[in-house]
Amino acid sequence: MVKKKKSKLQQRKDDPNSSYYRKICDELVRKLTVIRDEGKCIICSSIKLPNAHHLINRHHYGTRWEFQGLVLLCSLHHKFSKTMSAHGTPINFSEWLRINRPDQYQWVLDNINKELGMTYKEKAEELKNMLNLKKG
Repeated sequence: MVKKKKSKLQQRKDDPNSSYYRKICDELVRKLTVIRDEGKCIICSSIKLPNAHHLINRHHYGTRWEFQGLVLLCSLHHKFSKTMSAHGTPINFSEWLRINRPDQYQWVLDNINKELGMTYKEKAEELKNMLNLKKG
């Protein structure tokens, strides 16, 4: 009997740490962040194309999909303001976060070195459950 070769998509689905599940996690955590921040920039309440900003670098997979570690920012406050933007003036932004969102600021301090501790597939399932609870 000849085994049928699996498609590339099926191979990615079979790997619980594949890019397939990373992309699902990215999408789900952004949806959770949009719900929590009501689709608005946390600084100015603008609804113009809010960006999800990672409070801890998104390349750190231990916290990449923790929605406590993301905030919605308009493009001005995400990158372009010379007085208050997460990327342009990180010290000012950090101070704003400390004053205005102390729980999230403390979360960053507490989780800066956190490890993921589960597969991307398991994290995707956890995020789906959280999203269903938020919607329901």
